[in-house]
Amino acid sequence: MLHVLAAIASARSTSRSAQAWIRATRAAWRTIPSWALITTQDLAVPGDSVRFMAERAGSHATEIDASHAVSVSGPAAVADIIDAAARATSR
Repeated sequence: MLHVLAAIASARSTSRSAQAWIRATRAAWRTIPSWALITTQDLAVPGDSVRFMAERAGSHATEIDASHAVSVSGPAAVADIIDAAARATSR
């Protein structure tokens, strides 16, 4: 499942020493927009599980007939969902 790029960038920009004392006060997936790419041929993570998590998080979900290695088996779909997330969250 792909999450909002801004959240990833924010988490990575926090220093490791700061991460040791920062406590989460709420689940980010409840308030930060997210996108999910559900792969129907995934043998590692069942599509129903990803679909459940995407629905629970209110993610913008897209299903694709692809394997777990979706960046290899469906690179255009991966690029499209990243583009959609970036456009939706950019200022």
